[in-house]
Amino acid sequence: GQCKKCSTTFTLAEPTEAPVETRTLEPGEREALREAASRPALEAEPADVWKVGDVILNVYEVRPIDGGKEGTKHYAEGGMGLVYRVHHRGWDLDLAVKSPKSECFDTEQGKRDFERECKTWIELGLHPNIVSCYYVRRVDGIPRVFAEFVEGGSLEEWIHSRKLYEGNGDEVVTRILDIAIQFARGLYAAHACGVIHQDIKPANVLLTHDGTAKVPDFGFARA
Repeated sequence: GQCKKCSTTFTLAEPTEAPVETRTLEPGEREALREAASRPALEAEPADVWKVGDVILNVYEVRPIDGGKEGTKHYAEGGMGLVYRVHHRGWDLDLAVKSPKSECFDTEQGKRDFERECKTWIELGLHPNIVSCYYVRRVDGIPRVFAEFVEGGSLEEWIHSRKLYEGNGDEVVTRILDIAIQFARGLYAAHACGVIHQDIKPANVLLTHDGTAKVPDFGFARA
């Protein structure tokens, strides 16, 4: 070949393939590779997920959402984002923090609209069958909803775990009716304030360990 700029002549050698080292896998190695290939891929966590032990704004200490049960996540996943359990160091109180995904807000106006809608929930005040919403605060530029933490799980979880059906027939019927009546009281209190929930389902019925039913997520309701 010849360089077009300086006219230097040079020779290009034919490429040669480097020998590939091969060996026969031992039986145990074959099984290990098969097992690794059959495992499902691990679900990646969101990049900005909070970790247990993190302290946010020197106030909110992130705690296990389920009391630290082995093999479970330290956050819950909802339709709009993640829900955390944090301990407010100043109040000595556990709170639920609902953290919407950043893509839920296209504009600054969208964030303000969300904060205004959450005000509807805050203004419902205290009721034994409504999850209290305390305030909305921006953390890392995202409006986060700080609400009452209800430790017993949802009605959906009680159904799937069969906890709802523990005991004899009379106990089961009494429990179901009790939860239904409590939930209706919570909805009635909201309706009296001119607010309709719009998303009633077992996952949106939260329960304390002693069976007190509470309606959550009025931030997405409409007056």
